[in-house]
Amino acid sequence: FLLKYRPLQQGFAMKLQHTVLATQWQNSSVGLEAFNAAIAFKVPPFIKEKLKLYPSEDWQAAAVQCHQYLLAAQQETNALNQLDYYQLFVEQLADFHQIHLREAPSWTRYYKGIFDHWQQEAQEELQRLQYATKDVIRNPYQRGEQLRPHRDQSVFMGREKEKDLFEHEVRNAKQLPLFLIYGQRRVGKSSLLNFLSHILGRSYVVIQQDFQSGRIRSMQHWLEELRGLFNAKMGLEEEPWTASNDWLEAWEALSAHMQQYCALQDKKIVLALDEYEDFHDKILSQDPKQGGYFLGALRSFSQRQSNIVFLFTGVKLFSQLEQPHWGSYFPHAKTIYLGYLEYKDAVQLLTQPYEGFPLRYEVGVLEHLYEQTQGHPYLLQLLGDILVTHCNFTRNPQISLDLLEAKIEEEVLTEGLGVFDVFWTQFCAEVGAQETVIRLIEQEGPLNPEHLRHLLKHRYIEKKAGRFQFCVPLFERWVRKWHIDYLKL
Repeated sequence: FLLKYRPLQQGFAMKLQHTVLATQWQNSSVGLEAFNAAIAFKVPPFIKEKLKLYPSEDWQAAAVQCHQYLLAAQQETNALNQLDYYQLFVEQLADFHQIHLREAPSWTRYYKGIFDHWQQEAQEELQRLQYATKDVIRNPYQRGEQLRPHRDQSVFMGREKEKDLFEHEVRNAKQLPLFLIYGQRRVGKSSLLNFLSHILGRSYVVIQQDFQSGRIRSMQHWLEELRGLFNAKMGLEEEPWTASNDWLEAWEALSAHMQQYCALQDKKIVLALDEYEDFHDKILSQDPKQGGYFLGALRSFSQRQSNIVFLFTGVKLFSQLEQPHWGSYFPHAKTIYLGYLEYKDAVQLLTQPYEGFPLRYEVGVLEHLYEQTQGHPYLLQLLGDILVTHCNFTRNPQISLDLLEAKIEEEVLTEGLGVFDVFWTQFCAEVGAQETVIRLIEQEGPLNPEHLRHLLKHRYIEKKAGRFQFCVPLFERWVRKWHIDYLKL
């Protein structure tokens, strides 16, 4: 009331506000309530010219950042992650103090001594967290989660061949090709996309979309979201765009928009479209005729410009998608198979995910682990997580062959483990290959040639010494345990 209707008493009103907030802070520990009060301290819009009475935007932004780090630390259940967030909070609190000291003394004098007290309190809490976690092994592994640059740089191993091939093609091709990265589920396709900006550098803008997300329910939803992401990456502001119901008309409008601003800003764009089979199933296959026209428009667009490259990822080849048939529209697409990690990368992941990693493997353990997983990224991350958790529980960083096998039986070869279950209930079941897989393991003939071709094409099996066998022994062990031995019991 004073601020709005009594201009001559604005100074008095300011003193009231700061006195109340300072008293709240003096009577409270460093915590979320204090920063909530700071965030709520808004400058009334009708007295913007008297900013010397109020905190700056930098001051308020620092309060918000402190609140976010402290909230993250309090919500985190992993002790080491909690320590990391609290360390960030302590650093941000120090920055907040320095910003506060640069503010106008007409109001900062009310808060004398508060920041010093808070920083001392925060340091004591940080020391307590450090002591509580001093014997805990930091777990860098992600159990089934995508790897992300801000968090998982140390465990994003290998892929040099795939990265070099993609980078070479994108940088040196006279006409930007269309790419398909395909491979089994849980081998790191989405993780590779997450690191694409780091691989290509600042000269390329990566726009990533996941067709499995619930946001994309129609062609219009996809194109509208794509335009919004493009505008955000390019720093453009415009009114929300509504895509036409006519797929070709909507694509023509969006592609012209992207080409225009790519040329103006001299940028190259990578449209990284993850789980592209869902785009086919949810959208294109619902209207195969219009879907075919749309794929033809994408092909034409890809061939006549050199600023935007399409990168699709999935588990299937273009030739495997029908109605419309992708293979007939993109016969010259560059196809990159994403397989398993090489032995040296797998060993580095297990022994040196970060400097000073304390796990120690007895003779033969790493060789056996690689032989059983063949460098399958998901299985390596899973076993790494399991072993670190065990060592933290027992306070013993030594890994023996017996311990490894016990953990494989107890925690890897479980009935519902996703990577095995998806192979069995989706990959095999969709072509009726489950019986063939059982006969292959039992070495009983004859084997269905179409099923064998299906398994060979996706590199689940290989032929060695005149017989077919699984590339990854753990897949065979899982099928045998739950769909052969279990049924016999």
